[in-house]
Amino acid sequence: PRTNAGSEGMLHMQKWYSHTSMPDTYMIATSSSGYTNDTISIEWLKFFEKQTRARQKGSS
Repeated sequence: PRTNAGSEGMLHMQKWYSHTSMPDTYMIATSSSGYTNDTISIEWLKFFEKQTRARQKGSS
């Protein structure tokens, strides 16, 4: 899986990656508060749009 952690104090647990059947196209993000925030939300929307663009139907 891809990661999105950019500042000190954010912790990714090793088992999140080694004991999972999560596809490589999934993204995991952490925040200093432990909750989602505006930055994570916008990054998720960008990631989602990129991952689903090929399946788009309708206007291009």
